Amino acid sequence: MHNLVKLVQASGKAILLPADAIAGGILRTLEPHERKKNPEAKTFAWVIMSGQAQTALLRESLGFILNKAGGNSGDRVTLKGLGGTKVSMQRAAFVHAIESERVLREDDKPNGKEISREDATILQTNLHGPAGQVAFFVDESAGDLFDIFNAEASEDDGSVEYDDEGNEIEQDKAVSPTRKSAKAA
Repeated sequence: MHNLVKLVQASGKAILLPADAIAGGILRTLEPHERKKNPEAKTFAWVIMSGQAQTALLRESLGFILNKAGGNSGDRVTLKGLGGTKVSMQRAAFVHAIESERVLREDDKPNGKEISREDATILQTNLHGPAGQVAFFVDESAGDLFDIFNAEASEDDGSVEYDDEGNEIEQDKAVSPTRKSAKAA
């Protein structure tokens, strides 16, 4: 029997997956503009469905999802994404990283005027989705990533979350999906 995990998408609809589909994927907390756009969502996930990485905006927190999925926490690393995000991924998902920069643009301007640039590292993974290879920006430099991925497995996989003062954040309660009942004829 599979270890099944039920998660709730930002839309309120449930998604049911084998735990290894989540454990093999990548989870990222949301950037401020994403939280504003999707107030019900807490985590952006690349999960493995039918052998391909699919994305989902989920209502559960990163730590809650990792606890539900189980797996070997030593196989995962937690990285600092841009915009104050955290990224949790399997060590084996790492393919390569290139130091670069991310250009931030103001989306509500008609001409998309550039407003700033920030140093970043583009981290490529072995996950493939409909749009191609899954990659994202992280705050760590190539040297930092070398140390992280070259280090012995850690017990910290991001399943326990801490606030800015170092206090443990209480885990979410299970979220119930919304389901419209069939109308009687």
